[in-house]
Amino acid sequence: EGVLVVLVASAEDPAGPGSGRRQLESLAARLQRDCKEVTSLVQGVCPPDEAVPAPHNTKLLPRLGPARFETSLRGLRFSVSAYSFFQTNTAQAEELYKAAEEMSGCGEGDVVWDLYCGTGSIGLSLARHRRPAKLVGFEMVSSAVADARKNAAANGVACASFHKRELAGAQAGQPTLVVTDPPRQGMSAALVKQLRRLAPDRIVYVSCNPAPQARDCAALCDSLTAPGKVGPGGARYRLAGVRPVDMFPHTPHIEAVALLLRE
Repeated sequence: EGVLVVLVASAEDPAGPGSGRRQLESLAARLQRDCKEVTSLVQGVCPPDEAVPAPHNTKLLPRLGPARFETSLRGLRFSVSAYSFFQTNTAQAEELYKAAEEMSGCGEGDVVWDLYCGTGSIGLSLARHRRPAKLVGFEMVSSAVADARKNAAANGVACASFHKRELAGAQAGQPTLVVTDPPRQGMSAALVKQLRRLAPDRIVYVSCNPAPQARDCAALCDSLTAPGKVGPGGARYRLAGVRPVDMFPHTPHIEAVALLLRE
């Protein structure tokens, strides 16, 4: 177990040549002395004209330990690199993933697609506890895909495979169950249309932002086509239930798990 600290700045040496390394080495020494749980410190360098640090625009410079940390969740071990998404509140993530599992109705015959899979934490948790026939994860961050593959191997989940691929263009057979955990803006219209064409029996939608989740669920359930417009087509779904999980206590933010059943 350990804590990875990532400090993002707009320049490697903001106060002159070598200044960044000296300042980070000083910080690393203080962290080692005062915060024993911190095992890694990474400096991220993101140009000032970029709104949000991301893998394509940020350089990572390890200053203490490896640029990753190890943690446990629902009986599984995970190795997580600095660019890879992982729930920050692991105690409540246990409850979140348990809710997703219970609502999924996943069984041994299912073929599961894990969309926006990150390090594979939701899908691997589901595979460990429900034993589906196959688990296929899709993610666009290369380091996260590499982490997911390592985590599957380390935990002995032989039915899992993970791919770096555009989610709306993914082709990997026919899923019976789709688990999707998109970023705050929700799923693209193209992905919603693809899910309706694929017509899995069940969709479990995990979200940190209920507004886009409600929008996407409405699009999956809608059977009407506006005049002069081409409807999404494909299967129609019914919203069977929504379960909120308080991932961020004392804030207005929640996670929500929705279950959609094909009609």
